[in-house]
Amino acid sequence: MAEINYSYTVLSVFLLLFGVFLLFNEPSITGLSTLEVEKERFLQNEYLDGKFTIKLENSDFINENAVIEVKVLKGGTAIVSRQMSFTEFLLHSGADLEKVDQDGETGYKAKADFIIDLSWFSIIVSESGNFDLNIKFKHDATIYKDKTIPIQVESRSDAGLPEIVDIVFGKLDRDGVLESNTNEFVKGNKVGCGMVYNGIVNEIKVLLYAPNDNRENPSYSLTNSSSNSQVFSSPQGTAVLISQEITTKKPGQWSCIVELTNTIGTTKGVSSNSLMQLSDSTGPCTEDWECTKWSPCNNGVQVRSCDDNNECGTKKKIPTNQQKCSSSPPATTSPPPPPPSEKPTLPPPPSEKPTLPPPTQKSKSSIWTYLAPVIVLVLLAGIIITTLIIIKRKKAKEIVKEEEIEKPKTEISQTVKKPLTEIESFILKSLESGTDKETLQKQLSSVGWKQDQIKKELNIMLLYKYMKENLSKGLDKNQLKLSLKQKGWPDELLNEVMSKL
Repeated sequence: MAEINYSYTVLSVFLLLFGVFLLFNEPSITGLSTLEVEKERFLQNEYLDGKFTIKLENSDFINENAVIEVKVLKGGTAIVSRQMSFTEFLLHSGADLEKVDQDGETGYKAKADFIIDLSWFSIIVSESGNFDLNIKFKHDATIYKDKTIPIQVESRSDAGLPEIVDIVFGKLDRDGVLESNTNEFVKGNKVGCGMVYNGIVNEIKVLLYAPNDNRENPSYSLTNSSSNSQVFSSPQGTAVLISQEITTKKPGQWSCIVELTNTIGTTKGVSSNSLMQLSDSTGPCTEDWECTKWSPCNNGVQVRSCDDNNECGTKKKIPTNQQKCSSSPPATTSPPPPPPSEKPTLPPPPSEKPTLPPPTQKSKSSIWTYLAPVIVLVLLAGIIITTLIIIKRKKAKEIVKEEEIEKPKTEISQTVKKPLTEIESFILKSLESGTDKETLQKQLSSVGWKQDQIKKELNIMLLYKYMKENLSKGLDKNQLKLSLKQKGWPDELLNEVMSKL
C-alpha cells in the first residue's frame, strides 16, 4: 500500500512540474529580451518624444495582429492612451521580416532590435508633474511585455499663451450635440472635438488621429474657420466644438488633439477620452487592396504603394510592397526599339544547287571550237608556273614563312557608307556602355524581337565594333578583312559590316 501511495506521489509531482513547464513555455508568450526607454523627462503641452527599444531573440514569436500600446497614467488612471499595430510599426521602421506559421498562428520570428519612436504615437500631456508611462506589447489577452516607468513632465512659461481647461471627444447626435453615453461610432457618423479655454486665440486646429496614424499625417486636420465650427458660452471660459463626418473606415481607437495659437505661441492638448470606431453593421470589413505598378529597379529593390479600397483600417491581407530585382539596364541607353509592326521577312537562303538553264544542243564540231583554246591556255599556264617555281627555288635557300604566302592584292571595292538602322544603333550604344550580350538579348526579346533576328543583329554589331576599334588603330581594311575571313567569318557578313564603316 505504501508503494502505491509513493507511486501516486511521484506521478503527481511529475504532472505538476510538467504543467509548470507548459505554463512558462507557451509559444505565444515567449518573453522579449528587454524593453528599454531612453528618456524620462518631457515638456508640458508638447509631443512626447524619445525612443524605446524592443529586442527579439530567435525563439520569440510575434503574432501579426499584435499591438504596441502606450499610456500615460496619473494615479493609476490613464489620461492618454494610444496604440499602433505591429504591422504598422514594421512599415514605420522599415524592418523587413518574413511571416511564419507557428502552432496555427501567423506572425514574425527573427532575431532583431527594433527602435520605436514615441513621436509616432502623437501623445501630449497637458499637465505638469509626475506620471507613469506604460508601454505594453500584446496580442489580445497575451502580453508579450508590459513595462511601466516613472516620467516627469515639466511646466513651461505659459505667460500670454491660451490656457486649455478641458477637451472632450465624442459622437454627435442628430441635433449636433455631443453624446455623453457612448464612446463608439461607425463610418458615416459625425464626431466632434469640444474644448474650453481661456485667453486670446487666433486659430484653433483640431487633429483627428485614427489607429496607426503618425503625428505628421492625421486622418483629419480641421480649423475653426470651417463651417463645422461652433462657439458656445461657458462659465469656465470660451467653448468651441469642431465636428467632422467620418468618411473613412479605420476600426479601432481614435483620439483628438487640439492646438490653440496666438501671436505668442501655441498651446497643445489631447482629449481625455477616446472613441472606438466599429465595423459597419453589414459585418466584418473585407480588405480590398489595390497596388500601383512596381517602381524601376533601384539597388536591387523595387517598391510600390497599396491602398485598401474598403478602408478597413487593418492590414492583415496587405500585399508585399517591396521585392528584390535584378539590376536595371544602364541609364545611358534608351529603351530598345519595338520590332516592325509586320513580321519581318528575311531573304531566303540561296539554294544549295542553283538551277541552270538547259544546255542547247550543239554539234561536236562547235564544242571543240570552244574547248581547243581552253586546253592550250591551260597547258601554257602549267609550263609558266613550273618554270617560275624552278627559278624561285634556285634563287633562295631559306624563305621566311610570311614570304611564302603571297598576300592578296585585291582591293575592296569602295561602296557608299550605309547608315546604321535603329536597332543597330541601340545595340552599339548598349555594347559601348558595358551591357553584356545576355542582358541585351533579354531586353530585345521582351519587346518582341525574335531570337534569330537578335542573334543576327548582335553578330553584325559585335563585328562592327571590333572592326571599328581596329581601324581606329591604323589597321588596313584589306588586312583586317583577310584576317577575319581566315578565322571563319563569312564574306557576306564581312561585306555588310564593311559597307557601314
